[in-house]
Amino acid sequence: MAINGYDLTGRVALVTGGAEGIGAATALLLAQCGADVAVAGRTTATLERTAGTVSGESGRRCLPFVADATDEMQVQGMIASVVKEFGRLDILVNNVGWGDRAPLATCDTADWHKEFRRNLDAAFFCAREAFEHLKADGGGCVVNNSSVAGVDGVQGLGAYSVSKSALRMFTKVAAAEWGRHGVRVNAV
Repeated sequence: MAINGYDLTGRVALVTGGAEGIGAATALLLAQCGADVAVAGRTTATLERTAGTVSGESGRRCLPFVADATDEMQVQGMIASVVKEFGRLDILVNNVGWGDRAPLATCDTADWHKEFRRNLDAAFFCAREAFEHLKADGGGCVVNNSSVAGVDGVQGLGAYSVSKSALRMFTKVAAAEWGRHGVRVNAV
């Protein structure tokens, strides 16, 4: 099935942060375009509900995978489980991330590191672990969900803005390094 010319039939997508909001909507759109989809997140009940909705509305296979994308070992297990269940991985959507309101002058070190874990490290762990699978069948793609805060910065969201800016640079470097292997990397 294709929507606006996008036919992803035969492809498998993994959407992290896929239980609700932008992640759930992205999973549904990918499925409506023909992909089978894995939704990943930390809350079993929400993931199961989202997977059921995506499958029901698209007719495609959608399965939940419980994992914390900020935990490197859980990411390794998640990627291995997705590939074992679906047989391949073509599309990775890194949607994990959010920001706490804190001006730089009052942002403590633990909060600073937490922002980078959520908004940068999670994307790095997932992309790095998925890379070999993405390039295996002639190439795949990584889509990193960024923010305008990573371009212009937002007062009161210091750590978030800086971490999203770092995500944009990670995206550029990964695109340059992985493009020759047929793996496209973009940020939206």
